[in-house]
Amino acid sequence: MKLSVLLPVYNGGALLERAISSIVQQDFEDFEFIIIDDASKDDSSSLIKRVAAKDSRIRAFLHKENAGLAATLNEGLQLASTPYVARMDQDDESLPWRLRIQYIFIHSRPTVAVAGSFVYHMGMSPKQDKLVRLPSDVREIKRRLPEDNCIYHPSVILNRALVLRAGGYRHQFRNAEDYDLWLRLSRDHDLANIPVPLIRYHFTVDGMTLGRKWEQLYYVFLARASFNHPGKAWSEIERIASDRYTQVDKPGFMTAVLDGTVGELLALGYPEQASRLVEQFSGDIGSELTASANARIAGFASESQNLEQNDWLVEFLDCLRRARNGDSELNNSTGIGMTKSHTTETDPATGDRLSRSQSVEAGSHAPLAKENTVSSKDKDG
Repeated sequence: MKLSVLLPVYNGGALLERAISSIVQQDFEDFEFIIIDDASKDDSSSLIKRVAAKDSRIRAFLHKENAGLAATLNEGLQLASTPYVARMDQDDESLPWRLRIQYIFIHSRPTVAVAGSFVYHMGMSPKQDKLVRLPSDVREIKRRLPEDNCIYHPSVILNRALVLRAGGYRHQFRNAEDYDLWLRLSRDHDLANIPVPLIRYHFTVDGMTLGRKWEQLYYVFLARASFNHPGKAWSEIERIASDRYTQVDKPGFMTAVLDGTVGELLALGYPEQASRLVEQFSGDIGSELTASANARIAGFASESQNLEQNDWLVEFLDCLRRARNGDSELNNSTGIGMTKSHTTETDPATGDRLSRSQSVEAGSHAPLAKENTVSSKDKDG
């Protein structure tokens, strides 16, 4: 067996079966599939038991009590019996060639501890998916990482030994466990993004609030403080993070996050979700911004027939062609380079408004939607 896939589940809902199927149906078959249900309150455990009975590659583990995301991920790393562990989220979809490409990539690069990829933000239909380009040059990632979590957690494959040696995920960094891990690993190892899209990322606002996004920002600062001051006492690291946190313009942060999220929902073909989001947070943003956002949604509805639609397969092949033909180092076994960045900032139809949330320290490529640093459903119940 060449690799493990790790899927933590908490109240997986209607999208869980599709996520599982996207792994089971990979064109690369030599893997084990570890699914850990963290005491879901819905029928996730029943679905997991049902699919496990049909596929011997699936190893199902069902918690009686909720352990939280970090503990569940660390458990999965310990359970894995292979050198590499690919992460999966319960509401995303892996493209059919994901595991094959990621295995060949990381297996041929022993210095790489983490390899993510480009992703699609999942639209109402595949034709409305929006490609998100990320830095693929290992040097560029190392340079940017202290200010920008530029690796999508559910897209990664991990070198298990290197991650365990670094201490795995730390629960103190709630909603930023992945970012803290990337920063620690970057001290001694390479981190990469394969410059082709390998997952469809479910951009959702279900269960999310501006308050939770604001809270997550503190843990982003905590991860950075821990990285920048490795020799300091924990109390001092917390003080540094708190000082930075209090300097942020909270109304400006929330406005930018909401604006970027509404724009992305519109680009993905979800005007109803955008409208509900604006209504939900009208008390936080005030009547003027509420009216402006509603006007934007109305304008989208009237022009929606003119939206450009993308074919994800065409985009994938184009990314692959550019990676093969680039000036970067090419590995004969993969044909995909990793030293030349073909990326700019996130490139959904919202333009710079999606990256705008990062400029106000959101620490995530999904402004208000599903946390890049945590599953869209609260893993701690």
